[in-house]
Amino acid sequence: MPVNITEDFVRQLMAQVDFLTKQNNTLTATVVSMNQTINELNQTIKELKEQLNKNSKNSSKPPSSDGLKKPVVKKNRSLRESSGKKQGAQEGHDGVHLSVISNPDHTREHTHEILPSVFNIPLATGTIKNMVSRCAESLKDTYEQIRLKMITLGLIHCDETGSRVDGKICWVHVASDLDYTYLTINQRRGQIGMDAANVLPHAHGIIVHDCWSSYWKYQDVTHAICCAHLLRELNGVIENHPEQTWAVRFKNLLLSMKKVHDKALLSDENEVSYYHRHKFDKEYNSIIKTAYEENPLPEISAKKHGRKKKSKVLNLVCRLDNYKESVCLFIKNLCVPFDNNQAERDLRMVKVKTKVSGCFRSEEGAQEYLTIMSYIGTARKHGINAFTAIREALNGTPDIIFN
Repeated sequence: MPVNITEDFVRQLMAQVDFLTKQNNTLTATVVSMNQTINELNQTIKELKEQLNKNSKNSSKPPSSDGLKKPVVKKNRSLRESSGKKQGAQEGHDGVHLSVISNPDHTREHTHEILPSVFNIPLATGTIKNMVSRCAESLKDTYEQIRLKMITLGLIHCDETGSRVDGKICWVHVASDLDYTYLTINQRRGQIGMDAANVLPHAHGIIVHDCWSSYWKYQDVTHAICCAHLLRELNGVIENHPEQTWAVRFKNLLLSMKKVHDKALLSDENEVSYYHRHKFDKEYNSIIKTAYEENPLPEISAKKHGRKKKSKVLNLVCRLDNYKESVCLFIKNLCVPFDNNQAERDLRMVKVKTKVSGCFRSEEGAQEYLTIMSYIGTARKHGINAFTAIREALNGTPDIIFN
């Protein structure tokens, strides 16, 4: 029996099909959106776990941030080779620190307590403050001479670290080398603080740094990146992202380059052989290619303008790609060190002071401390111990460090 299909019935069926099609499209879009949200949440969870796993051995975090829970150092993960020397102070090491004389704030109170107890000499904290200020004032010209010396150097180590001044975070900037130490303080960490130190704006040689973005704004210098920082970041990738095969290869490449660099220095060679330079260059490019394959650049979203946010791993890959010349400079120029340990050592007493005292009470007191420590650090590098240096400063002959 033939079915009588009316036009109204057909319209109703078409309407139902349209409704179901729209509902299906809506559900499909909802599923896509939910999957995207899930992926973003999973990425967030991964980044938070990675943040929790960070310590001074696998990131740029300072050792002081490790707290009581010390990071576990895995076998073969050390960033440097053993020197073969016994532990403890080495022969010729100057272990004298100027904490009693140079600290303008907290240690001054300790000095006020210690001197009457030991020497039966009553001494007001104001008197100690005046002594510190007088010492810093006597070093003003010498401090300026150190700054001028820094400008003429062919290679400068640069770094910065935070310190509290009157309850606020300020930044101590250092410019140094094997012979000189120049420390300043500023409320800003970036280029404003660096410009105020008045060294980098006039420099024309090589500056070694940790790849902090502000350093790249100085275009009249040659940049060298601290590879020890890179090794720590690579350790973090290896620990938190075991699927990233390129990270192990890149770490091994850096260590191989360092071994060849150090061997060339010990042999008094002028440069690394072409064979090694070509070999390292080829391996570097191969690793970066693999890194991009494992971390493809995010595509532009149709709904959102611009690219999606890059992962921290991809940011590291892009940095290694963009700054290849600066990463590899130490293998092409043997005068360039593998790391920026010199600057970190010159900032160490500032970190110790902050850890013990908590903060400086004034920016003026902080600068007095840094003026004196710049002088002491420079004197030590010239074989003059802290006591002799301060004695000469108070006697009006601080220029002994330049003789």
